[in-house]
Amino acid sequence: MTTVIGPRPPSDEDEPADGAAEPLPELEDGHWMHRATEFAHTSFGSVARRLPALVREAVALAWATSRRDTLASIGLNVAAGVLTTLGLLATTGVLRQLFAAGPTPDRIRAALPALLLAALAVTARGALTAAAG
Repeated sequence: MTTVIGPRPPSDEDEPADGAAEPLPELEDGHWMHRATEFAHTSFGSVARRLPALVREAVALAWATSRRDTLASIGLNVAAGVLTTLGLLATTGVLRQLFAAGPTPDRIRAALPALLLAALAVTARGALTAAAG
């Protein structure tokens, strides 16, 4: 009976017997991967300290490129955030009505206005997010 576990003999005469073949070029790390280990071990505190400077740099670059587009993007994203808050509050109203005491049809009818408000908020938020993009 042959052993399945163990080193495999070389299948080609060109391959060295010790298994130390040269890595294929397409399997080598790209030049952009040299700092991947450093980034993988970056702590939350380090990222939190660097974040304000990175945001400032990104906004400055966007501002230098197009002031109008930068203002529109920031304004539309803030409005989308407000609509997200409105949608969450409406969802709370829907759940409050659905979990209230009483017959089920009455609870659903009572939840409809808040449900419509939540649907409108989500739709408007999606439109603003798409416009900001």
